[in-house]
Amino acid sequence: MSRHEAPRKVVVGTCIYPMYASKNPWPELDGRLGQLAGLIDDMAEEAEATYGSGGLDLAALPEVAVNGGLNGDAESVSFPFRGAVQERMGEVARRHQCYIVVPMFLAEEGEDGWYLLVE
Repeated sequence: MSRHEAPRKVVVGTCIYPMYASKNPWPELDGRLGQLAGLIDDMAEEAEATYGSGGLDLAALPEVAVNGGLNGDAESVSFPFRGAVQERMGEVARRHQCYIVVPMFLAEEGEDGWYLLVE
């Protein structure tokens, strides 16, 4: 970049999502991932319309977006990242050529069995 070119702005998308509302019950994991993918699609569409070819750089989903609305202790409402979450969010990130922050209660398998990473 030459000294006369301004750097491109970074476009960050966020949203408010009523995942705890009684009228919006938790739709199982695939359903929730579909809802979140739709929110990111909307962010990317808005970024493209507003900023042109630069598009969306970062989509930041709401806190515990994957698990929000589930009832129970952390162990019973946690999911592994590998598998459905990684595949679906990875596909959306590749489609829009952006990064995605996916807050969730996370269960991962370690050397000693299952452990929880609660953010």
